[in-house]
Amino acid sequence: MQEPAATEAGWHKLTTAAGTRYTLVLPAGYQPNQTYPLVLALHYGGPVTPWYGAGLLEKIVEPGLRALDAIMVAPDCAHGGWDNKAGEAEVLALLDLLLAQYPIEPEKTILTGYSMGGKGTWYLAARQQERFAVAIPMASRPMPVALTAAWHIPIYALHGEQDELFPLAATAAFIEDLRAQGITVQFDVLPGVSHHELADFAGALQGLVPVIAGHLSR
Repeated sequence: MQEPAATEAGWHKLTTAAGTRYTLVLPAGYQPNQTYPLVLALHYGGPVTPWYGAGLLEKIVEPGLRALDAIMVAPDCAHGGWDNKAGEAEVLALLDLLLAQYPIEPEKTILTGYSMGGKGTWYLAARQQERFAVAIPMASRPMPVALTAAWHIPIYALHGEQDELFPLAATAAFIEDLRAQGITVQFDVLPGVSHHELADFAGALQGLVPVIAGHLSR
């Protein structure tokens, strides 16, 4: 049985009728008769305890993108990663549910993710560009599908200079390959930051807010 839509501003832990757990944040002053952008955040790896995606929202995405006044959601991964067809189908089903339940402007959906979720961001954005307005992969290795996609949405990639899990050089080389194809990618390197210094990424997202807001207003 499908849970009813949340109606009050704040944090909500919910589950779809199909069993997908997700953390939902409705912005301060939320009004059902207004429309909002949506931020869809894909969490990092690790044991997926119930509502695991809340950690990514708490540490990076909500403080980083709060100024967008957006609805935010972070599903729990149930398929070992976001970069596979089962995970893709689950994310898209959740997106369809949210669009049906909340006053979201579908053309203002932002996709982001960290580490494993960053890989998922590259994968999903490349394959489902009609569903997203902006892609923000963080601390991740781009997926090969990104090289063959006909990109028409902006990509804002964030990476720590001292990332020990996904070395900077490999990600930078991949992005140069994209640029060689004429694809515009904004690639911001966080000086001295390692893979696990998540708070620095919240600050980097804050720096992107004016650019993203400008894109959404077009």
